[in-house]
Amino acid sequence: MDKLKLINEVLSEIGDNVVSNLNDTKDIEAIHYNNLWDGAYDENLSLYAWNFTKKFVELTPINEEVIRGYEHVYLVPDDRLGELVSAEYKGSGYVGGVGGYLGGGVRQNKEHLIVQGNRVYSNYNPLFIQYTGYVKYEDTPAYFRQLVKVAFKIKVCQRNMGSVPNIYANELAVIEQAAKDQNRKTAPSEDLSATGLITARLSGSGGFYYGGR
Repeated sequence: MDKLKLINEVLSEIGDNVVSNLNDTKDIEAIHYNNLWDGAYDENLSLYAWNFTKKFVELTPINEEVIRGYEHVYLVPDDRLGELVSAEYKGSGYVGGVGGYLGGGVRQNKEHLIVQGNRVYSNYNPLFIQYTGYVKYEDTPAYFRQLVKVAFKIKVCQRNMGSVPNIYANELAVIEQAAKDQNRKTAPSEDLSATGLITARLSGSGGFYYGGR
């Protein structure tokens, strides 16, 4: 990705001066625009359940002491987005249809998994997880790249003008809706909807909500 070119295209469009080097620590404008671009990208990547951000991995146990009641410990993927991780896992036996909210502590039912910090504890090995993960700009679809570009334009206007012209605000609304519509037409790269027995969601408080299917 040529970030400098993308940023300058927007600056030229709204009539602002372009920058020559995003890595120049003495160029305050370049630093601001670089940060505004990164903010627009990260915010929109976490804005919606984009199908292109769904990832499926098999976690490998790490050599670390486990908590009582669990046989294996894993690292939560460090590229996960936001506060929500969706997990699908398969074990050697049938996983029944119990449900409930699992907080940060150890639940008495030891058949399932828990998350504490960036560790996952489970009695299942292997452990398969489907989650929402970070994706590089160049690996995102065109409709999302267009959304980022317009969102960056909005941020520049807010910073430099103190307000956003209606034409740009309306453009963002149209582009955002179009991106969501296109996303709904595009299947995730890997979907476990037909294979997993349980879906577990990591909440902001550090627990899993889970339920049988």
